[in-house]
Amino acid sequence: MGSYIDWTDVKEIPAILPGQKVVVTAYPRFKPDIVDKKTSSKETGEIKIVAGGKERKENFSFEMKSVNDFVYSGIPADEQASYSDVFDNMALIPCYVTPNDPIVKYYTANIQEKVLKGETAGVTRDVKEAVRFLMGIYEATRRSGMVYSSTGGVPAKIGDVSSLVQNIRLPREVITGNTGLCIELSILYASILQNTGLDPIIYLIPGHAYPGFRMNGQYYALESTAIGGEGIGGTASAEQALDKGMKQLAEFMKAAQMGDERYKIIDVNELIKNGVQAMELKDDNFLRQKVDAMVPNLNR
Repeated sequence: MGSYIDWTDVKEIPAILPGQKVVVTAYPRFKPDIVDKKTSSKETGEIKIVAGGKERKENFSFEMKSVNDFVYSGIPADEQASYSDVFDNMALIPCYVTPNDPIVKYYTANIQEKVLKGETAGVTRDVKEAVRFLMGIYEATRRSGMVYSSTGGVPAKIGDVSSLVQNIRLPREVITGNTGLCIELSILYASILQNTGLDPIIYLIPGHAYPGFRMNGQYYALESTAIGGEGIGGTASAEQALDKGMKQLAEFMKAAQMGDERYKIIDVNELIKNGVQAMELKDDNFLRQKVDAMVPNLNR
């Protein structure tokens, strides 16, 4: 696939009988620099079949999106029949959760040192400390002046063509840009929570997403967008954001128990365990300097 994927061999089949159909699977691997792709482009894929001493080649063209373009569903908008169709690709959201990103690690270390005064929630498995850490993430975003960008969110209804593809900033871009959509803030929280050993959860409801975690079989949530933004009201305290998140969670669980498929849980660790892979990102001194510029605000 051009400069992005080298030739990938699939399973060799000894023989195919007349009229027989055989399905083989291929898992091509992108080259590491795929994470640097920032624009969409027209690409050509090549397939080569060798049989009976003869070789056959086929080509197909397609549009390759940028690393930031997330397609919520592979089902065309006019063919979506249920809300599950709208979120056909949501299992791939953890690809954006980057706990091992050096910039996320650096930001997390600053939260632990400046906001939580050295405490680490993940190793204790104590609910109170985990909740305090969740609030600490919120407090760090509040102190740094991070703004909720309410210009778009997750799809709100079936057949919504405008929200089928969304440009999602990586956690490092949310941190250094100091702004994020609801889904971007949720992914940022999930990255930080996973970095500290917690079990991150992203809650999806029509047109919105918010973060939390699971511990000892119980779920917890916080409204990350309560940091506010231009034209959408003031900034809530960490306690208020937690209270709002837990109230939303109660409504979420009630709706989910009634079978409302619009309410979905993204279990990050479970999806990664099942094969979803996060992006591998390199360190960046320029982005570290941007984090350093925020540190004085974290001491407030």
